Amino acid sequence: MDMIKSMRNMVYLMLLMGIVQIVSFCFFNSIPERKNNEPQKYALLIGGGVTEGDNFESFYKNIEYVSNTLIKLGYWDEDIKILFYGGKTPNHPVVEGNATKENFIDELSDLGHTVDSNDSLVIFRSGHGIM
Repeated sequence: MDMIKSMRNMVYLMLLMGIVQIVSFCFFNSIPERKNNEPQKYALLIGGGVTEGDNFESFYKNIEYVSNTLIKLGYWDEDIKILFYGGKTPNHPVVEGNATKENFIDELSDLGHTVDSNDSLVIFRSGHGIM
């Protein structure tokens, strides 16, 4: 009886190891690599109003839609910076920072040091008011 149980455990272990190898192979072969010599794509997405009262959810939905579309068009997630009024919240998970005038200027400055003449930069604003 112990021999059968031991063999069954061995079969389960081998099956598990096979599944892990297949998943690992699929995962590591599906990650595209960034090419150093190719032009890069960057985006700065800014959303929200200037006060809590004019900060409509449609502004966030627009930002989320544009972000997802850019990723489908080949933009790397880490090259899309998203600022939104109030910063990151549980309701706004893709947001990285608060859409203040200072943060906007800082992001533009960082992009000025990163983006070269071969690269592209999309700046998208959804909302109203003064930055």
